[in-house]
Amino acid sequence: MANNMFCPCLGVTAALVNCASLALAHGSLEMRGLCTAVGVVLSEDGSLVLDPSLEEERLATGSCTLSYDTGRDRVAAISMNGSWTAPQGT
Repeated sequence: MANNMFCPCLGVTAALVNCASLALAHGSLEMRGLCTAVGVVLSEDGSLVLDPSLEEERLATGSCTLSYDTGRDRVAAISMNGSWTAPQGT
């Protein structure tokens, strides 16, 4: 399953967000907080897998990349693909 049109896998997308946030902090830029990200997939058996491997992504029924802004204490971005239903995603 293709995650999105920019990155072939969730791990790359999450790593890019985390690296960019850490680079800004390391560069001593004034920031309100860090932005963190994680990739998660919904496996065929209905379980959630954090930081999935490429094989786990390929077999997943749904995928999600979530970015969180620690300074504002809220979700900064979310990208979801595939099939998610209320009982599975809760």
